[in-house]
Amino acid sequence: MAAIDDEGFPRRKTLVIEKGVLKSFIFDQYYSQISSKKNTGNSKRRGPQTYESIPKISPTTISIVPGAKDLDDLASEIDTGILITDNLLGMGHSNVISGDFSIVAPNSYKIEKGEITTPIEPISVAGNLYKAFNQIINIGNDSELTSYGKIPSIAFEGFTVSG
Repeated sequence: MAAIDDEGFPRRKTLVIEKGVLKSFIFDQYYSQISSKKNTGNSKRRGPQTYESIPKISPTTISIVPGAKDLDDLASEIDTGILITDNLLGMGHSNVISGDFSIVAPNSYKIEKGEITTPIEPISVAGNLYKAFNQIINIGNDSELTSYGKIPSIAFEGFTVSG
């Protein structure tokens, strides 16, 4: 991660959500000025070193505080479910106003009676991103650095699955 954002401001750690409560927002120079808030160094242009696009607010590394259970322990609490193990296709096309999404999960496994069993064909998953935060059952202790940030396994309920 670079020490400065794409507008030249220092990046800094910003606590956005704590224990389910919204604590703050991230800002670039434009929105920090119109909101009378401190710039958090969260400006990013599309693509590497391209100055043809306008900088926009973007998180750098999202970090979720890990829980206490490993993936097998999380699965052991689920009677029937699906484990999604890879990037989701189509999440960037979600409705940012309503939070509604429909994505494809290409790499998934069945969870039956608390056991991760067989791989399954790609599936579609639909739900609402904003409601998803209230549908978290548990968070694992197995944080992994992905393109989105440092993310542990998260068990959700209440999504629509087809395929």
